[in-house]
Amino acid sequence: MVLQVAANPRSATTSNRGVRIRRTRAADAPELGRFYVELSDESRRRRFLGFTRGLTEAQADRLCRHGFVATVPSGSAERIVGHLSLEPIEPHVEEVAVAVADEWQHLGIGRALYAAALQSAESRGVRRLEATMFAYNAPIRRLLTGAGRPYRISSDELGTLNLTIDLTAMVDAGSGEPSSSASSTKELALSTPSAA
Repeated sequence: MVLQVAANPRSATTSNRGVRIRRTRAADAPELGRFYVELSDESRRRRFLGFTRGLTEAQADRLCRHGFVATVPSGSAERIVGHLSLEPIEPHVEEVAVAVADEWQHLGIGRALYAAALQSAESRGVRRLEATMFAYNAPIRRLLTGAGRPYRISSDELGTLNLTIDLTAMVDAGSGEPSSSASSTKELALSTPSAA
């Protein structure tokens, strides 16, 4: 899947280069490590629910097993600008977590990663996705609850929310009624950056 956003997301230029959404692979581990090191402290804190400077090699390897990355061309290589992990936690249940590079946030990359993850999970028979987030993290809550799937949110006394997303029944976002089939969207529209 190739999506179009500006090569430098905060530039005023209209020249576009593609953001590519694809499955993670083992060879992504070093670049994924770089991606997490370069996130702001707050973005890493929101992703991992605590302070960390980045990933260990073992963590990077594990996070490359299941999930998706958003990449942009960088010379002859790819630069990761977004990552979504799907970690199996029990049969037919996976944990979902997503992070987007600070300068690439609010352009639809998280939405594109999540759409790919939903399609993958549903095609593999996953029945539920689970996520944990800080209660104040409204953008991730909107992302994960805004895809037309039924969900349940619970909270704890530590300021986190636990989200359960039901993938067994597709719900039409407009009516709240179950839909007979999930769409297989291949292209998603991303917001384009505007001139500052």
